[in-house]
Amino acid sequence: MYSYIYKISCKDPKIKDCYIGSTNNFKRRIRQHRYSSENIFHEQNNLYDFIRNNGTINNFQFDILLKVLVNDKKDLHEIEKQFIKNNDNLLNKYIPNRTQKEYYNDNYESLKQKRLIRYYDNRDEILLKKSSTMVTCECGSTLTKNHIHRHYKTKKHLNFTNKVCINEI
Repeated sequence: MYSYIYKISCKDPKIKDCYIGSTNNFKRRIRQHRYSSENIFHEQNNLYDFIRNNGTINNFQFDILLKVLVNDKKDLHEIEKQFIKNNDNLLNKYIPNRTQKEYYNDNYESLKQKRLIRYYDNRDEILLKKSSTMVTCECGSTLTKNHIHRHYKTKKHLNFTNKVCINEI
C-alpha cells in the first residue's frame, strides 16, 4: 500500500509558512483538514489557527511531496520526520518518532526560560519548602532536608556509620 508525504502551503507567495504531514489515504486526509479548519474545536492547533487567520482553506494548496511504499507507519513517520527537519517555517507542532532527548535538545533554550520563570514566580515557596522540612538522620542529628547530603560527609555521621558496621560484624 502506498503512503504519502504531503505539504499544505498558502497560495500567497508572501506567506512562507507550511505544514508537512503523512497519510495512507491522501483524499480522506484533505477532507479531514478541510473539516477541521472550518470547525473550531476546544484545543488550539497551529495549522488550523493559521489557516483561519489567513482566509479559508481555499487559500491553501495541498501538494504531494513523496509517494512511497512502506511496511508500517513507523517507517512512514521516520520519512516525514526527515522532511520536517529539512524545512523551515513549519506549522508542525508534533514531530513524529522524536525522542525526549531530541525534544529537549531542540527546545533547550525555551525550556530553560520556562524553568527560570517558574522558579522566580515560586521562589519563596520553593526555598521555604527546602529550608523548613526537618529530617532526622539515623545517627540522631536533626537537620533540614537541603543539608542532608552535606551531613552524610560529616565526622559525626561517618563515625556513627563506622560504629554500626563494626557492631554488625
